[in-house]
Amino acid sequence: MVVETPEPNLALEEQPLSNIVEVLKAFRARSLDLMKDGRFKYLMIFKNVGAQAGASQRHAHSQIIALPVIPLALKEKLNPCREYFVEKDRNLYEDILRNEIKEEERMVYENAGYGVMCPFASRFPFEVVLMPKQQRADFHACKDHDLVLLADALKHVLMAYRQGLNVPSYNLVLHTAPIRHGKQTRWHTLDFDFRWHIEILPRMSGIAGFEFGTGFHINPVLPEEAARFLREVNAGVNE
Repeated sequence: MVVETPEPNLALEEQPLSNIVEVLKAFRARSLDLMKDGRFKYLMIFKNVGAQAGASQRHAHSQIIALPVIPLALKEKLNPCREYFVEKDRNLYEDILRNEIKEEERMVYENAGYGVMCPFASRFPFEVVLMPKQQRADFHACKDHDLVLLADALKHVLMAYRQGLNVPSYNLVLHTAPIRHGKQTRWHTLDFDFRWHIEILPRMSGIAGFEFGTGFHINPVLPEEAARFLREVNAGVNE
């Protein structure tokens, strides 16, 4: 567990930017240390906020879990990325980010290092993906200046949630590449075809039988509308 502040009632987005950077540095430091253990194949970094998102306590915190297997959910990202790269000799995430920045409709926030967007096929209302502009498969490879820009992007989107959506419960998941120990042929293209990223999923609608039975999600808010709303809230917060 990463305790994000000594203040029991202070949310991550309410903290100074420098404090958020320190939280991200803690993610990086713990990742680098856990990677030394050959038993682990994947590091899961996530944050649950609010009872609806499964949070067990209110004090601002994140969690890191080292796994001896690569999660199926991650493989469902890795395999299409590799297939896309093999077919087109281009990075799927690079193409998505470039297109979203060009189209603008689903962009929520952008700085020199990161783009935040509402995905075209959003599962939840106001879901966002935060993606680095620089190709990098591993979160732990981020430099200090990368983490400053990441902290800025996180603060903007989480503050937009707080101000515009009345402090919703949410899940934040950091998807990074699997740990590569020694020579591994299966994931040798990861540095080219996969890009680490963060998904933030506000829990404003429930998951019921249809979602569990099909894997599909019913989202009543168009991503273009969600992005426009979050942009407007961000503009108001920063006036």
